[in-house]
Amino acid sequence: MNAAFRSPTWWTGLVLAGVGSVFWVLALEWETDRKIFPLFGAGFLILFAAIHTVVGLLRGIEVKVEQIIAADSQSLSRDRAKYFLWVFGFFGLLVLLGHRIGVPAFIIFFMISSGERWLIALLSAFVMWAFVFLILENTVNILFPTGYLFRWLGL
Repeated sequence: MNAAFRSPTWWTGLVLAGVGSVFWVLALEWETDRKIFPLFGAGFLILFAAIHTVVGLLRGIEVKVEQIIAADSQSLSRDRAKYFLWVFGFFGLLVLLGHRIGVPAFIIFFMISSGERWLIALLSAFVMWAFVFLILENTVNILFPTGYLFRWLGL
């Protein structure tokens, strides 16, 4: 049990369960047709975070302090900054271009810069575009805001 408290993955499970619980409680106040999707999403988040935490406690979590100490702190800082910029760029594309174009554009940029082939990147971007357009916008009827660029151009 002592090793679990020192493990970042164990704490991640607890934090995710807490975030899911907050979303669950907030969604309970909504109208019935609007709260179904958030309740399912928060419910799955709570379920999987609880499974993650319980399995970690039952099977034991091995914390290798030597590996954590031996990690190059400059390399870790560089990686954190790189991934922060990717996330910041993703949200910037969503605000600028909207979800229908921003999500596939991000997938193409990220996969190509990660060394993936063009065909795989384009196919992945098309699948995500189809998911956003067909499932989220047309089936679930989620209204995503138009990107600022298209509002500025009047499209």
